[in-house]
Amino acid sequence: MKKKKPVIFIMIVVVFSMALVQCEKKVEKSYSIQKENEIVNTNDMVNKFINYEVLKSVVSTNSEMMVILVSEKSTKQEVMELLRHLKSQHSLSKMVFIQIFDSKEAYQNQQNDSYPENKYWKHFLADYSHNPNTGHDELNWVAEGRDH
Repeated sequence: MKKKKPVIFIMIVVVFSMALVQCEKKVEKSYSIQKENEIVNTNDMVNKFINYEVLKSVVSTNSEMMVILVSEKSTKQEVMELLRHLKSQHSLSKMVFIQIFDSKEAYQNQQNDSYPENKYWKHFLADYSHNPNTGHDELNWVAEGRDH
């Protein structure tokens, strides 16, 4: 059986992004921040976590969403440690969505139905979702064919 890309998750992100665009128009600038292509050097943290690049970050008063890029050489353990760290940096009173990829191409093609699914699932490594309203709080390793 062919595994589908996370359609529900993608739909949530799209709806969430659309709502944020509308919300950003109404919310004071101090409550709404958008950063793209921010490079984070974790060497300042005594190499506790792997280096990563923030491909997308949207923060509003009620939610936070991040897409992270790590090296293809990153191990499953390193990625999950980074994800747990990123989780700890976010307010648990907000909805939080974090995705980690090791390929910018896979991230850019997540809504492209002609992009090979096996390639997508190899490079979409992990995700985190938190909803304080429902109590949902889940970290997942989602990569297929990549266990290192």
